[in-house]
Amino acid sequence: MVERARNARPQNPTQNSVLVGSPAGIALTLKKVEAADFDEIILYFNVGLKPHAQVKDEMARFMSEVALVFVDRRTTGE
Repeated sequence: MVERARNARPQNPTQNSVLVGSPAGIALTLKKVEAADFDEIILYFNVGLKPHAQVKDEMARFMSEVALVFVDRRTTGE
């Protein structure tokens, strides 16, 4: 994924831009991207014709099961 991210251009999104898998697997992939010195990544959850409630559920699940891996303990006081 890191090499694809380095070569990605906004005008050329591909199926390789999609993260699919378990929360732990997605976190691991994003950690590799982070280790490659990317400062930002944009996540888009509303792909296809999914109902709004499903999109909200997927976003909430990402925040509770994946994003917490990236919390900067220096800013949370832990």
